[in-house]
Amino acid sequence: MQLIHFSLQTGPQTIPDEFPALFDGSMDRMEDIEIKLHIDPSVPQVAQTRRRISCLVRKDVEKELDRLENMDVIEKVERPTS
Repeated sequence: MQLIHFSLQTGPQTIPDEFPALFDGSMDRMEDIEIKLHIDPSVPQVAQTRRRISCLVRKDVEKELDRLENMDVIEKVERPTS
């Protein structure tokens, strides 16, 4: 009985290893860009109620929202969005 041994060279182990410039921790902001969302008009609109956040994780959520806002990933909105 003969056994066949082989190895496969796959290169970098992870996507961040293959594309380090995309995973350096920085983010760019795209301004003055218009996009078109394709929405099916036959689907009725539904307003979702906001979800309550457990008091156990509320501070962590607020901290993460502040971090994302400081990075310009999100922005605070004081008015209804619909």
